[in-house]
Amino acid sequence: MIFIKRSLWTGQKWLFFLVGSLFLSGNFPLEIPDASDSNWEQMLRHCLQEERTVHHTILDTNPEMCRPLAIVAPELIRYSLFRDYFETSALEALYIQYGTDGADFSIGKFQMKPSFVEQLEKAILDDKALLSKYHAIVCNTGDLNMDRRKRLDLLKKPESQLLYAKACWDVLEKAYPAENFANMEEQVHFFASAYNLGFYKSEAEITAFQKQKAFPFGPLSPDEQTAFGDLAVYAYLTLKTGESNSVSMN
Repeated sequence: MIFIKRSLWTGQKWLFFLVGSLFLSGNFPLEIPDASDSNWEQMLRHCLQEERTVHHTILDTNPEMCRPLAIVAPELIRYSLFRDYFETSALEALYIQYGTDGADFSIGKFQMKPSFVEQLEKAILDDKALLSKYHAIVCNTGDLNMDRRKRLDLLKKPESQLLYAKACWDVLEKAYPAENFANMEEQVHFFASAYNLGFYKSEAEITAFQKQKAFPFGPLSPDEQTAFGDLAVYAYLTLKTGESNSVSMN
């Protein structure tokens, strides 16, 4: 998704507004599965199978990574649907010059936005333990343009996006420790919903959002959709067992 916020409508920015509007309205050809929870699960399973070499390597060395990987995994669906329409070089230039007031847009397989990373950096900087662990993904030199360039470079790397996912999990776990949840599936559902909505949102907002079936096209879409958290739990169980053909959320 693309968000252009500035009111200085130069010809270039007006073009991006039109492209963003086209993107949001769905007026372009896409091969969409039949809209049902089970079919979205099948699509996610297919995406996970395509990524199996990557995530199996990660999980072999760190099995607990299945949790942070699961909370971002549903974004693989959106990436698979829209990847042929992504061209971000001009948007990157707007972001470098103006920050998220200029452009805020999804990058990479897990569809992370600069605004998400900026919020995550703030949370990391506020915690010495997190800063020690994740200093490599914090861009805080004081030179805004340099920091934005580095942030974009990191966002383009799958390994950095996984590190962002792990950092997001750790930030959330400090606020909502495991003992607050009945089981890991419940925790994954809540954390995934927080990631999708905004991990800095209030508990009440996140809890309400958990029930919304607004993925992958957003709340304004007339299409039948599914809940982000439901797909994340499906991904967690799939990654945990390593048996992507045997997991069902029914």
